[in-house]
Amino acid sequence: MQHTLIVETHPGDAVHRRTHRSAPRERDLLWTQRGFADDVGENGGDDAVSAYHRDRLQDSRRGGALESLAVLILASSSPRRAELLAAAGIPFEVVAVDVDESVVRLEPPGDHVRRLAREKANAAFTDYPDRVVLGADTIVLVGGEMMGKPRDEADAVRMLRLLSGREHEVLTGLAILSKRTTVVEVARTRVWFNPMHEGEIVEYVASGEPLDKAGAYGIQGRGAKFIDRIQGSYSNVVGLPVALVYRLLKGYPEK
Repeated sequence: MQHTLIVETHPGDAVHRRTHRSAPRERDLLWTQRGFADDVGENGGDDAVSAYHRDRLQDSRRGGALESLAVLILASSSPRRAELLAAAGIPFEVVAVDVDESVVRLEPPGDHVRRLAREKANAAFTDYPDRVVLGADTIVLVGGEMMGKPRDEADAVRMLRLLSGREHEVLTGLAILSKRTTVVEVARTRVWFNPMHEGEIVEYVASGEPLDKAGAYGIQGRGAKFIDRIQGSYSNVVGLPVALVYRLLKGYPEK
């Protein structure tokens, strides 16, 4: 019998889509390695990237926590989530999934990200039932509005105007599926934006960075200069609460 655990994690606690029909292509995995190398400043070409990535995986397994874990399936094509997992030394393969992310009327934000994370994980688990699958969904919540990715530049400008000079919350739903159980959690991080004048907003949107990010900003990029402080997980704001993911994965020794 499969069991489901739902937990919500708050700040301060101790604690591209396409339907897939085959295993991830080699070039997709190589792209992930290249993205990771760029992120950490490696410039040694494909051989250096592969060697670096291999060494990181060996280091993670050597620690024992992930020694018996089958390579994780990341049910997402987000480059930021892939970079975060790779940087943490967690072995994974990317499987892009196609899930309708429309908001259900009167659906609470926490329920929304939990539902989508689980639907994404389920979409990949159907084809990989013997693996551990991770699904995730991130939104920005401000003034009662749930913000996903902007539709266009005008929508990005609108979102940034709402965030300017205010506090907001970033929610990421996580779903980890295996043959034995399902765990669904929500991580929350509070973020305070400095006031932005109109010229800054227009210039930032013109850079293109906001257009593929929930809430129309990237804390790991040019958007960092607008953020006064955060409370909670930094990686959650990027798109994946890595420490929480790792803690959950340690409970999945797939032998």
